[in-house]
Amino acid sequence: MFMKHQEYADKIRDFIKELEKLDAPKIFFEFAKGRTAEEMENFVKEFKEGHPSHMWEEMEEFFFDYEQDQKPEIFHVAENTEEDLENTVLYNPEEINPASLIILMALSQDRMNDMNLFVETGFDDYPFGNLVKGYVDKSVESWMEDNVISDISGLVKAVNYQKS
Repeated sequence: MFMKHQEYADKIRDFIKELEKLDAPKIFFEFAKGRTAEEMENFVKEFKEGHPSHMWEEMEEFFFDYEQDQKPEIFHVAENTEEDLENTVLYNPEEINPASLIILMALSQDRMNDMNLFVETGFDDYPFGNLVKGYVDKSVESWMEDNVISDISGLVKAVNYQKS
């Protein structure tokens, strides 16, 4: 049996708290600068080995369940319609830091991204790109205007993006 939207949101919040205890968002963003996707993937493996936790297994199970559940939209933002409000959870960047959520999505290896997690606010306008403002480097912010982060490769591309 699959989880309800609130249960998904609670589980995401729990993972985010654990990642932040490990300082993973800051560490991952810093390491990704000037690196290749392969270097970053190796770093993530080493990070997990250096910080053994039941969380990694739970996270893998969660991503598998989420994917099997057809990747439901979990969150909405304030400007969404009443219909969206009934079936999804209001995303609060104070509770779930956008930079931390980027790391969680990257760790999902393309099983979870902002296009899946969030109800759209308009044509090709996914709210996560707007919510990340102020939390990450401007280059990441610019990259996310037109892209999603769904894996480690996407994280590396975002961090190393240079607007021409």
